[in-house]
Amino acid sequence: MKKVNKKKSYTHQDKFDMVEQLLKRPEKAKMIAKKYNVGVSTLYKWRSRFLEGARQELENYKTGPKATVAHASEKSGLKKKVADYEKRIAELVCENEILKKNENWISGPLL
Repeated sequence: MKKVNKKKSYTHQDKFDMVEQLLKRPEKAKMIAKKYNVGVSTLYKWRSRFLEGARQELENYKTGPKATVAHASEKSGLKKKVADYEKRIAELVCENEILKKNENWISGPLL
């Protein structure tokens, strides 16, 4: 019978710890890989993924004050008010046009 090697499953924390050690001491890559029984190429692959995630996080990071729940609620309320005002302005513009047309029709030439 052949001996079946099962791959060890590493948690996110395990991978993070290995990558952290690799970042601190890159010259110790072989030692870290041996300690955790993982391939050096796998270790470098995890490091690349980690760095890519960090890069994405920095690109998405926004400086400035953080929005609070109260601020978001207030902003939502203001957007609704603006939409209501815009709707009312459109109604008034239509009414104004109708009144102008009626005025021209009434004050037009009488035959």
